[in-house]
Amino acid sequence: MQANFKTRMMKKLIIITLLLLCHLNIFAPTLTQEYKTKRFELESLKYLPFSEERMILYLSQFNIKYQDIIIAQARLETGYYLSLIFLENNNLFGMKNPRVRQTTSLGSRYGHAYYAHWTDSVDDYVLWYEYNMNRIEDCYYTFLKKVGYAQDKKYIKKLKQLV
Repeated sequence: MQANFKTRMMKKLIIITLLLLCHLNIFAPTLTQEYKTKRFELESLKYLPFSEERMILYLSQFNIKYQDIIIAQARLETGYYLSLIFLENNNLFGMKNPRVRQTTSLGSRYGHAYYAHWTDSVDDYVLWYEYNMNRIEDCYYTFLKKVGYAQDKKYIKKLKQLV
């Protein structure tokens, strides 16, 4: 009787294991496909013209706090995407060509960094953010003021109004 019970339990264990394996084999490709689709969608943005929606989608791939403030910075720095620095330099954030940190900038034009594509400007902002991350405190506005991000004395006030 004991052997019969062990046999039934072994059969049940084998069936459960097979069901689990089937479940993983059925659903794992879907997750992988979703990841591949998302990755492709983000990479394809590097070939598309600018729109704020695309910028927000592209920015969302990075694990960065304060994205609402960063979007407001892009609006303010570009005059809602109409400035010469944005239109000719693909520069969304008024970035200067850095001397120390890694950059995606191709050089300097009109006193600001210029980029091959608007996504390169976002990448460069992320590099700047990561370079300065250890200096960021609780308040991103205080940090921006402390590092002298903008010359405009009312820059933080304007940003807060946009956010």
